Amino acid sequence: MSKQTGWMVWLAAAWLVAACAASEDPAGGGLGVEVEVHGPSIVFEPLRLPLPEVPFPNDVSLRVVDDTRTGKAWNLSAEKPSEHRRKLFERANHTDGFGPYAPISVSFDGPLDLATVTDESVVVVNIDPKSPRFGERVALDLGRGHYPTRMRRGAFFGQDPQVDAYDLLFGPANDVVSDAGDLVDRLVHYEMATNTLILRPIRPLAQGAEHAVLITRELKGWRMVDGEPTLASVRSPFPYKAHAAQAEIIRRALDVAQMPPEALAFGWSYTTADLVTPALNLRRGVYGEGPAAYLADNRREGLLSVRDTGITHDANGDQFEADPRDHDYILQADF
Repeated sequence: MSKQTGWMVWLAAAWLVAACAASEDPAGGGLGVEVEVHGPSIVFEPLRLPLPEVPFPNDVSLRVVDDTRTGKAWNLSAEKPSEHRRKLFERANHTDGFGPYAPISVSFDGPLDLATVTDESVVVVNIDPKSPRFGERVALDLGRGHYPTRMRRGAFFGQDPQVDAYDLLFGPANDVVSDAGDLVDRLVHYEMATNTLILRPIRPLAQGAEHAVLITRELKGWRMVDGEPTLASVRSPFPYKAHAAQAEIIRRALDVAQMPPEALAFGWSYTTADLVTPALNLRRGVYGEGPAAYLADNRREGLLSVRDTGITHDANGDQFEADPRDHDYILQADF
């Protein structure tokens, strides 16, 4: 074997060893799941119909684009059985992220021990270095009463099968009753029927910013092991503690949250929509500034004043007789 051939064989072998090593932990950074007895696994089924079931909101549901403020947009199928639904989903695909005040949900394939749902076992953190709230840990309700759902019971129609329900969100399975059958409490941060944990931010998150949800191993639940119910830490649905597309993001999130990788059970990221900028651009446009500057050329005298025009319908000469006092920038209350 020549010296050159020997070097080629050695380099090929080194490449194969490196490739094998990389394939053992494509997530890297200590994100491999430890081999041990574990509790319920997180449900991650993106192909489930009629809707995917993944921890939500989740950036794996988005696509990368160059025409939104966040550089991302929804990725919903517009193949729907009606024209109305098709147009609705097409318009939704222009949304550049998720609601800054939206609840976060994650389902498990077994019941959780709700005593382990704490501020340390479920963490939501702002990981966007461009955000003024970078590094902020989001305060979560976790069933502490910020979002009461209990209401006076009553039927909505004659044969209402849910006449005894206390709210429109959860079924009777979420009632906590005494031995005498009296309602003691109502679970509002966990759905018993689907083992779904619901995390509600107490105040809106930063807009147009990337966030991470970190489920730690302190969150525990029940799973049958060798025929016996066993309480143990929840587990990732993968051999790694993050989806491969989000592994680098979750490593960065752990640094921001100052959390060691071994404390993590599973993490994912999601981007909040920028809801305010469009409204601010409209305001700037009225003054001839920004991307909507053309509004200044079309505005009429009195546009910036608040007054009663006395016009109660859209007097554009189409369905109703035209009125010179009406124009496209007046929105009637009834309309």
